[in-house]
Amino acid sequence: MHKKNRHFRTEEPRGDEKQLRRRGNTSRDYASLQRLGRGLRVGGLLLAVVLVVYGLYAVKHGLVPYLENQQAASSAESQEESLLESLPVSTQPMLYDDKGLPVYDNAVSLRIINNTHPAEQTDVPVLGVFQGSFVDERILPALEALFAAAAEDDIRLNVTGGYVSFAEQEAAFNERVRKLEAEGTTSIMAVNHAERQVGRAGRCDLQTGMCVRIRGNAETFTANPVYEWLNNNALHYGFVFRYPEGTEDLTGHECDLLVLRYVGTENARQMRRLNMCLEEFAEYISHQG
Repeated sequence: MHKKNRHFRTEEPRGDEKQLRRRGNTSRDYASLQRLGRGLRVGGLLLAVVLVVYGLYAVKHGLVPYLENQQAASSAESQEESLLESLPVSTQPMLYDDKGLPVYDNAVSLRIINNTHPAEQTDVPVLGVFQGSFVDERILPALEALFAAAAEDDIRLNVTGGYVSFAEQEAAFNERVRKLEAEGTTSIMAVNHAERQVGRAGRCDLQTGMCVRIRGNAETFTANPVYEWLNNNALHYGFVFRYPEGTEDLTGHECDLLVLRYVGTENARQMRRLNMCLEEFAEYISHQG
């Protein structure tokens, strides 16, 4: 006996049910899109806020300082250009002697401060330091070369003084006057001796900064190998003895071989050849032009 095939048919939803399902699905999709849209809007707003904050920070800490620095640099450059334009322009190129040392105009090298050529209190050169003493910075290369050459010949040079200010010179002069008076010298003679031994303020060549005082005993210095070496070699580096023996009436200062004075190599050689002190040579040169 044959069994009958039974086919079970799934009951399909009716038309209204299909429509409701489609509407439900559509509503869910629309809601999802709305949530996505709101999320994008919020994210975009947050991103915009972040970009604005970052932009403000960048402007404040980057662009503004950069512009300020550029303005400051431009201002400094303008000031520097103005300063350079205000400085006198030298028409004479820098020259060097056979030792490679700079050569200065005679207005520098032969400038004198003494009783007939006094200097003001405000007359101060641009200073450098050599062995702990101040000097006009322009003579530093010559000093270094001179002392290096001496060391090569086993001659030890030491500086005990250089530039002396107006106030320091005044104090030294007054102290010498008091000392001479304490030794029994009359006031008038004490002042006269102090002028020739030390010099009044503004009337001593040490104020030029072109002089250095060498360590040694003034009374026995000519018997010292240091003196012999300087006498033979100092002129090749532009130095002479500022107050040589026998020139007291010309320099207004007692003999003091411990004081070296820079005048430039060519001037120093001519002074040796002509056997002149600085005052004589400066006058001689003034009549040559």
